Amino acid sequence: MITSNIKNESIGEILVQAGKLTPDEVAKVSEEQNNSGMRFGDCAIKLGLLTKVDLDRVLSEQFEFSYFEKTSDKFDKRVLAALEPEHPYSEKIRLLRVQLTLRWLNENTSIAIFGDDTGIGSSLNCANLAISFAQFGKKTLLVDANMRKPSQHNFFKLPNSVGLSQLLAGRTDVNAIQNLSHLKNLSILTSGALPPNPVELLGRSTMKNLVEQLESSYDVVIYDCPSVKEHSDGFILTSLIKGVVITSKKNLSKVSNFKQIVEKVDLSGGKVIGAVINDF
Repeated sequence: MITSNIKNESIGEILVQAGKLTPDEVAKVSEEQNNSGMRFGDCAIKLGLLTKVDLDRVLSEQFEFSYFEKTSDKFDKRVLAALEPEHPYSEKIRLLRVQLTLRWLNENTSIAIFGDDTGIGSSLNCANLAISFAQFGKKTLLVDANMRKPSQHNFFKLPNSVGLSQLLAGRTDVNAIQNLSHLKNLSILTSGALPPNPVELLGRSTMKNLVEQLESSYDVVIYDCPSVKEHSDGFILTSLIKGVVITSKKNLSKVSNFKQIVEKVDLSGGKVIGAVINDF
């Protein structure tokens, strides 16, 4: 990851710090810039000294928008919001972020996200959406509430020995939350060890108290929930979190199933605030 601590540095100085240009190359680009009237970055690309990808990544740091080289070992390669923010999928995630901000997060903090079936990419959406909110400057927490088939620790390459399950069982506290030093504003609470009784754990008063505590500490809290096709965990959480986003799969999900899920969310006291149709 490229970093710049001084906001008023010139783009040339930042590129030298990042190891993308030498001082002599900066002088050469500046001379071309004076002759052509082009912007510094465009001149460097024209002279073959810099690629557009390099320029975009350095500019992102200048404007405090964190993302990483595609070869970064900090994330699973599918976490495109961090690795490829220019990708069409990343843009769709940003659009989802905008809609949720306007429709829900202007007055609320927590969102529960689950799929209408297993293996349709709901957890991946959660990971990318959490990154997008963090990039937007929101203090964001991603909670892996899928204590059956958790995946957030894999997406972010984090240890998962302690997490939500131990917290709800009273064996740890909020210190189990992992703050990402390499991605400002984002923290992760992994699932922890897989318990034999996830429904009972989520139904405890400890979970209600945790939701309230986290809402007072973060701007945005995203709960990655297991599919409601096979398990009732998600409906327990919707009674506490209220705001729900349902993930469906193109050419797989059925309208009748979706309607049934919406009805169950309503009965649990939650509200469907959005739906995402994955086409990957």
